[in-house]
Amino acid sequence: MPEIRFQAPVVIDNKDGWGPTEDTFQYKDMPYQPYSKSDQLGK
Repeated sequence: MPEIRFQAPVVIDNKDGWGPTEDTFQYKDMPYQPYSKSDQLGK
């Protein structure tokens, strides 16, 4: 059986707070999309 390898993702530490850093915030121009758990996707 071949050995399964796991590559850990890169984690960027935000020293100024708990939120995302400015250089990694790729969705800044995407509007907020409200959702509900009862919404049925694809219908």
